[in-house]
Amino acid sequence: MLTIKIKDSSTHLVLSLIGEIDLSTAGELEETVNAISHKAEHITVDFTQVSFIDSTGIGAVISLILSSMDAPFELEFKGESPMVRELFEMVGVYKVLSVAQKEG
Repeated sequence: MLTIKIKDSSTHLVLSLIGEIDLSTAGELEETVNAISHKAEHITVDFTQVSFIDSTGIGAVISLILSSMDAPFELEFKGESPMVRELFEMVGVYKVLSVAQKEG
């Protein structure tokens, strides 16, 4: 199960992800971001309370990064646990994010 809490402060949105990002919840993350991406100049995704992420979840995160390249918002991650951080480093999520930030 994944809960997404959205904190809206004018041009900055914070998405707090709570739970698991996996095959059954990755679509919800993508749909939420697609629905709100036009409302902000800056989106922060807070992974503090993510307890599990699988390959489908990583795919959703990469999709989010790639969509930020074509959208008018800047993307930032925060609160990654050591497990999530290690996984993101291992599969290259941070490299994709870095490229997106340079090109966006």
